[in-house]
This record gives sequence, structure tokens and C-alpha cells, in this order.
Amino acid sequence: MSQAIASVQAAEEAVRQQPGNPVALMELGGALHDHGRHDEAGAVRRQVVAMLSAAMASDVSPELGFLIDGLLYRHFVKKIETERHVRDCFQSWLEPMAALGRRLRDPHLPQPLWTPQPERPWRAAFLLQTPALLGHTDALFELLRHRPRGMPWHDTPMVFVLSGQSAELTRRCAELGVQVCYLESENGRPLNGQYERLSSMRRRIAAEGISHFVWLSAPGQAIMTFTMRVAPVQIFWTLKFHPFRLPEIDEYISQGNWAETERRMHGELWKTIRLSIGNILADADPARVAAERSRFACHDILFGVLSREEKLNSEAYLAMVTAILQRHPQAGFVWAGRSELPAVTAYFARHGVADRCHFIGWVDTSLYVRVIDIFLETFPFGCGITAMQALAAGTAFVSLAMPDTQYGLQFLRMIEAGGALAEQTRALMRPADGGAPLAFVDSEAEYLAIAGQLAADAGFRQTVGAAGRRYYTEYMSNGSAMAERFFDILARARQPGMATGGGNG
Repeated sequence: MSQAIASVQAAEEAVRQQPGNPVALMELGGALHDHGRHDEAGAVRRQVVAMLSAAMASDVSPELGFLIDGLLYRHFVKKIETERHVRDCFQSWLEPMAALGRRLRDPHLPQPLWTPQPERPWRAAFLLQTPALLGHTDALFELLRHRPRGMPWHDTPMVFVLSGQSAELTRRCAELGVQVCYLESENGRPLNGQYERLSSMRRRIAAEGISHFVWLSAPGQAIMTFTMRVAPVQIFWTLKFHPFRLPEIDEYISQGNWAETERRMHGELWKTIRLSIGNILADADPARVAAERSRFACHDILFGVLSREEKLNSEAYLAMVTAILQRHPQAGFVWAGRSELPAVTAYFARHGVADRCHFIGWVDTSLYVRVIDIFLETFPFGCGITAMQALAAGTAFVSLAMPDTQYGLQFLRMIEAGGALAEQTRALMRPADGGAPLAFVDSEAEYLAIAGQLAADAGFRQTVGAAGRRYYTEYMSNGSAMAERFFDILARARQPGMATGGGNG
């Protein structure tokens, strides 16, 4: 019996032994997703949500509510990296979670927003769910490195960390002059539950003079946090998806291209910033690069992708990788992640390419973008920081024209707008001087074709990589502009409780 079948059967047996146990059902849903049985997992999710919606309407403890929210995110939301899937999941449990959060409000907190004065400026705080240094922390560090100084902002922002501690995070924040607060304890007393920690954060926000609270990226447990209202002004900053809107959120910030300041998602208005990080690529010893590449010396060309493993959980993308490898029998493919998804390895095995597909785990991405010859971006949801690193390294990078791929996010709306912006965008892809294009393709057939061209022609591979590096340098490395735009949005956000105040400009 395969491991995949065994793990699903074990989860099914747990459900049979514990009928009506939502945790057992959620674990079954997660197992089904892991093995590519997404329709069955969706049916389980709907069953769980119906069960929990009734329970949440009763007197559920706050800690149980946060636990349920976290499990729903882990077993259902994270399994498929698409805008539609994430949106559908959160919309299905938005109302009961929001209602529970509103029951957790403090009648005395947060304090009303104040008019900033030199003796009492506004102060921003950001929440990280864990101290892991990932793409969203890279974006945050760049933002804080280039933050505006002086009125209306306090010189020392804060970073709260919900679970865990990290000496490296503490060091990086100290270098930037940023105060970090780990929420696992308060005044020497351990805080074990999420509600306990978030209530502590709400008190500390008041004590530290925080005016603007920013929830960063992953939206698990965000609904209840926003609706219990922890700060005078509450901001949702997403680097990926747009799962919900709430009356308690005072502004929404998302990624955009260099020519836009806002975009509508699901009919809802989000302010945009262009994600820009200078010096995104750490130094790598050429000897280490050569040593890592020698591990795959049996392959004349090494394709690869560096991302969370969930992004590979796309049959269309796996079919593309398989087709590329079938056309290039001496090539290999490396993929990264925290764990080796059974659905991915099973797909490669069924199609006869498993021996040329190598799971490399959680690696140094600044090193591995130099090891890979051709970076095959995932789709329908593409890569973020690792894509920028590949471009900065001059590694040939292939991106499909879809709304949530690296190039698609930047280019598609400008092409659709027409006029000068469209011409500027097309010039990047097809330079008039005959230079190498960015490998941004309209169809899966073109993706397959350009991957083959890059594999066959080292000179073309080098010039496409150089074009990507130029694009990164010109359009994606200006952290100062990103920070200026971000803090301007914060200053103009809706200001609850102010007699006068900004709008939503």
C-alpha cells in the first residue's frame, strides 16, 4: 500500500472512530489535499464549516475560536495557492469568526486616535505570526530600513511576534532601530494561548503609544484579531491574497505595478505599493555554488523552482515540468520546500520522470538561484522574493501570463490598459534594439517552447538572464520609494474616532 493511500485511510479511520469531531475531519481534509484529492477535501471543508458555524454561535471560548481558525488555515487554506481557493475558504467562515471576535472587544481599549504632535507622534507596529525569516520579513525589513523619519511618525516602530523567538530577528530589528516584542510572555508570566497573547498585545499597543497596527501577509487568525479591535487604526497588508474585508479594517494594502496606486480585487478597492527590495541577493561563495551544482552533474541542464511546496500543488504546472523533462532527457529539475508533498512526487512517478526530479528541502535561496540554470516559475500562483532573487542573479526566468505570477502581476494590467504603458511593457518583453526579451509568455505552449530554447542555447540563456537582472535593477530595487508610498497610505488611512482626519486617498 502506498504512503499516500495509508495516510488518507488513517485519517478516515480517525473520523469513523470520532464521528462529529471537527479536528479529525480537518485532518482528513488536509490529507486529501496533500494527495491531490481536492474535490473531496472541499466537501469535507464544507461539512466542517457547517458544523463549526453552529458551534461558534454558542458560547465558544476565545482560545478554542483561535485554535479552530488556525486549524482551518493549516488544513484547508494553505493547501492550494490560488486567489480563488483562498478567497472561497475565508468567505465560508468569515461571519462566525468575525462575530466571535467582536464579542472579545475591550470596552476601554484601544484608545481613541490622537492628532500627532512632536511630544506624541503616531507610531506604527507590525505583527509577525512567527519569527521565521521569509519573504514577508525581507519586505518588512526593507520597508523599515527606508522608513520616514520625523513627524508624524515616531522614530522607533515596533514588531510584535505572536509565537516563538529568534535571536536573528532580534538582531536584525536592533540594527534597524526597531523595537521587537515577543508575545509568549508578559512581565515574566507565560502566555500560552493565542487570545491571551493578542489581549496582551492590545494592552501593550496602548502602553507603547501605537497608533497604527499592521497585520502582515498570512491571514490565518486575522479575522478575530481585527474584529476584537487591537489598535486605533488597523491595516491589512497582504503580499499574496485578498481573502476578506471587514468594517474594523481601516485600510488595505496589496502589491501593484509601477504605474498604479490602487486596484480592485473582487470588486473591492486595495491601495497598492510596488514591492521593491534593494540588495535582495546575499553573497554566495562561487565554490559553494559549484559544489551544489556538482550534486546534479548527471544533468546537462538544471531546471528548478524555489518556493513553498504548496505552489507546486498545481496539476497544470506539474504537467509543464513533466513535458519539459520529457523533451530534454538529460535535464533535471530541483524543487524546494519544507516538506516533500506526496501529490508532487506521485505525479512525477506516474509520468516517468521521478528519477530526474530532486526535492532539496528548505535551502539558501541566494545560493540556489545561482545553482539553477533555468528558473521555471510556478503557476497559476507564482513566486515572490525567490523570483526577484533569480532576476537579480541573472538566472534565466520563465513566467506565464497569469494575474498572480511575477511578471503577470506587473504587466497584464498595463497591457490591458493600452496606450503608452502598454507600449512600455511590450518593449521590456520584445526590445526594439533586438536585445534579449524577458521570458514572459502568453500560453503554456510558449512556456514549453521558450524553456526548450533556453536549454538548447547557452547564449540565449545568458542574455535572457541579463535582461531579467536589468529589469530587477530598474523596477524592483527602490526600497525608498516603497517605504514612502507605504507610510503615506498609513497616514491617509481612515481614522476612527478623530474629529478631523484623512480620507482614503
